[in-house]
Parts: sequence; structure tokens; C-alpha cells
Amino acid sequence: MENAHLKKFTKTEKRQKQKKEQIQLQSQTQTTMSAILNEEILVEAAPVQETYKEYYPLLSPHSYAAIVEDKKDEVKYSLLEPTLTPEDKTRVNEIKEILWDELSISSKEFKNKKESEEFLKEKIDEKVSKYKIEVDPITLEKYQYYITRDFLNFGKIDGLMRDENIEDISCDGIQIPVFVWHRKYESIPSNLIFRTAEV
Repeated sequence: MENAHLKKFTKTEKRQKQKKEQIQLQSQTQTTMSAILNEEILVEAAPVQETYKEYYPLLSPHSYAAIVEDKKDEVKYSLLEPTLTPEDKTRVNEIKEILWDELSISSKEFKNKKESEEFLKEKIDEKVSKYKIEVDPITLEKYQYYITRDFLNFGKIDGLMRDENIEDISCDGIQIPVFVWHRKYESIPSNLIFRTAEV
């Protein structure tokens, strides 16, 4: 008799467990679906296809200017630079912090800008080697470009400052495209946007 009760109890317990697992699975599925739907809502609409009207170097082989036009005939200035992955960004920031902490130099020590840029590139090489930051030569060159751009030049707008066709640059605030006054296309938006109040 005890055996029959035990079997019945075990079966009931098993069913309850299965039901509980089913409810949990349904709940997880609903949460996942809800997250997917919310994600879809947050995803921006697919960008309008653009065609290049013009393309020219600013600081070859790292930065280029492209004048692009979309299907609505809207013209935009695109500053093209090497792509940084999230890991690249982390490493670039890490190297920058090391340089800030360990370098103590004056701009008066250099005859010209080129000399200071070469010095900084050498120091980046040294720090990468010293702190055993694993990076291939092509990626290291990309890091040198960004660090030199941010330390010795004009940061995000450096490419715009190098473009002889640009007569004026204006930024009306964060989350708004930086506008340029181009000799040929006049006032057009660029693909540069300051996400925060960074300098």
C-alpha cells in the first residue's frame, strides 16, 4: 500500500515539476520575445542608400573625405577613418592613460609638428612593448593614428580641419550632426556627432 502511495506521490510530484518548468519556460519565452520586440522598436530604420559624389584623401592612408548623396538628393559630408572595435577602443584608452601618467614633455622640445608626432609614435611603441599589449603592426598603426590625432591634433574634427575645401565648421550641441561649409556644396551636415559634452 505504501508503495502505491509512494508511486502516486512521485507521479504527482513529477507532474507538478513538469508544470512548473513549463510555466518557467513560457515566462522566459515571453520575456525574451518582449526584449526582442523592444529591441526592434529601438533599432533605427535602415539607413537610406547613399552614393559617392566625390572622394579624396585628407591624411592618407588614415582619413578621407567623401561627399555622399542619398535617394532623396540630400548631400552629406562623410569623414572616413579606420574602424575601431570595442576592444580597440579599450586598448587605445588604456595606452592614452599610460602616456598621460608616464610622459612629461614640453612642445618646445620639438622643432616642428612632424618631430613631435614621430616622438609620440615611438613612445606608443615603447609602452605597448613594456606593458605587453598584444597587437599586430597594422592595428598598432591605427592606434598611433588615433592617439596622435587626439593628443597633438584636433581630435574628432581633425579630418575636417585638414580639408582645404571646408571654410567653416559649426556644432549646435550634442546629438546633432556637425555642419560644414564646403566650397563646392556650401552648408551640409557631416557624419560627425558629439554624443556627450566632450571637448
